[in-house]
Amino acid sequence: SASHVAATVWLVSLGPFYGVQLTIPYVILAARAPADVQGELQGYLNVAVCVPQLLLSLGGGAVTAWAGTDTILFVAGAVANLLASVVCWVCLREPRPTSPRVEGADADCGSAHQHGTSTTQPRFRQVRPALVRVGAAPANDSRDIVVQ
Repeated sequence: SASHVAATVWLVSLGPFYGVQLTIPYVILAARAPADVQGELQGYLNVAVCVPQLLLSLGGGAVTAWAGTDTILFVAGAVANLLASVVCWVCLREPRPTSPRVEGADADCGSAHQHGTSTTQPRFRQVRPALVRVGAAPANDSRDIVVQ
């Protein structure tokens, strides 16, 4: 039937994206976590992924039968995601590094650090391009190369 073909095309087209969604958190954790706690963090991540799936499997049918539609499950998932993002935003923020102001320092990022008065690394480093001449070309020739 046409709906079966449409469902198959839909799942085949979205399958790779779903696979990436499931894989990327583990890849990031494996690449960024310290080696001595990597197994523990992988376990926490696995629990965080599996527990909601188990809860939905155990109680999702009863909630859907009670509400008469499965839309309530999507709304509950959206609310849970919103709450989780707020908790992460509040609890996992890094404090911005502070550096003393230097008289005569220009307003670019990290200028106090460049003058040797800051004790913390600037959050971002501004890269200023330098113009390099190739050969004996006259000024504003097309052979000027910008190097960063």
